[in-house]
Amino acid sequence: MFEKVIDEANEYVYLSTETFTDPDFSVFLIKTAVNKNLDLRIICGILSMDFTDRVNEMIREMLAQGIKIKKPRK
Repeated sequence: MFEKVIDEANEYVYLSTETFTDPDFSVFLIKTAVNKNLDLRIICGILSMDFTDRVNEMIREMLAQGIKIKKPRK
């Protein structure tokens, strides 16, 4: 469902999620944002108890492609 909504966006996508653990979804976000020149902004937790290395790598890749990521303040 998220992929369909994001794929239909033309200018921007603002997304809020607890964390990212699915590498396929982060690849989809990067490709869609770059190919469509979308302003993609994400609010998410950047820590994961089980997938720390995977989450860190995905976030680094998204930041490198110009996707803006913020973490909630505690």
